[in-house]
Amino acid sequence: MENWNLHIPEGVQDYLVDECYNKNVVENNLKEYFLKCGYSQIQTPTIEYYDVFRGIETIEQQNMLKFIDREGRILVMRPDITTPIARVAATKLNQSLPLKIFYVGNVFRYEQPQSGRQREFTQAGLELIGAKGPKADAEVISTAILSLKHLGLKDFKIDLGQVEFFKGIMQDSGLSTQDIEKLRRLIDKKNYIEIKEFIESKDMDAEIKDIIMKLPTLYGEPDQVINNASYLSDNYKSLKALDEIKNVCQILKDFGLEEYISLDLGMVQGLEYYTGIIFKGFAKGIGYTLCGGGRYDNLIGNFGQDMPATGFAIGIKRLLIALEKQGMLNKAPAIDYRLIFDDQNRACAFKLCTRMRERGYIVDMALYDEGMVKSEGIKNIIKMIGDKDIEIYKFCEDKWETYKTDSFINNLERKKCHGYDYNCSC
Repeated sequence: MENWNLHIPEGVQDYLVDECYNKNVVENNLKEYFLKCGYSQIQTPTIEYYDVFRGIETIEQQNMLKFIDREGRILVMRPDITTPIARVAATKLNQSLPLKIFYVGNVFRYEQPQSGRQREFTQAGLELIGAKGPKADAEVISTAILSLKHLGLKDFKIDLGQVEFFKGIMQDSGLSTQDIEKLRRLIDKKNYIEIKEFIESKDMDAEIKDIIMKLPTLYGEPDQVINNASYLSDNYKSLKALDEIKNVCQILKDFGLEEYISLDLGMVQGLEYYTGIIFKGFAKGIGYTLCGGGRYDNLIGNFGQDMPATGFAIGIKRLLIALEKQGMLNKAPAIDYRLIFDDQNRACAFKLCTRMRERGYIVDMALYDEGMVKSEGIKNIIKMIGDKDIEIYKFCEDKWETYKTDSFINNLERKKCHGYDYNCSC
């Protein structure tokens, strides 16, 4: 039997030092920003009953990691976090609406690993539950934009769509549910050739065929796209959808965020799941979505209470790749000081180390002797030589200098010269 103890399963990854550091920085910054926006964090279990996700359109059951518990019930590693939050909102959060919830956690999907997304990946997102209308949609979209800006991301766009516009046109098409779903996939992929072949094979009004062929082209600056789309159909649902997205775009303009948005009425996803505006975020030079979301007014009803809701999720790994391409990531912090001591000075060395750490320095209590520490190339080395005195090794002069411990602590400041060398005169 082959031994796999040196390998990890396909679709998962180890985060090494620098990547783990930046992942934590990004996650913590998002948490802080979501809190500032008035959202509260909750955590749901990594494992849920399969029934929680049964029938959720956006998650194909064959892509769920399932297993059986001792009682024979089917469990899944959660394939998303919005659905568990919907369960919680309907069953446990007896608070006044709207609810503003955010989360950071890992999700699991047994699908082919993609660039920037493994079978286990981290999402950070938020849900605005119990609110409808353009203000609520704009609140969520603007928070997505500002979250990416808060992390320093540049050159990104949020594409807005409106699934109800497509649904209205389909009302007049006479197509079956199965045909609508097939056509939706083709339009979402902007596959003009197959769209044309598909509609030519169907007995439809020529005007509807013309509208369908134009759907993938309805992309670009919002006002222009809305204007062009308004002449295509007089279907009430479609016109109402255009009016809604027009209002949302106006609010985003009032917020000064128009440079980050574009409109794509050929973006049609999850017709059963989404019930209004949807959106995706892209960064320049990155060929996949960084974030996505939209309105899902029917989901929470699966758990016994009807509540409108909208939200979004950011893929942390993909965001890290985008930030790295834009030079926005950093190395993990290096050790500021390494402290050498002998057994006799162990207690005072520990006190000094604690005082320095309290001032924000990264201090390592050396486990080796002086010779080995010097060979490691740490620029700032301190030797404890008594309860009130230390020696600092000056690499530039290759000698030790003696300081009073209290004086050293009181004057401890980060030096930019040659790293953080204390009193370096170079």
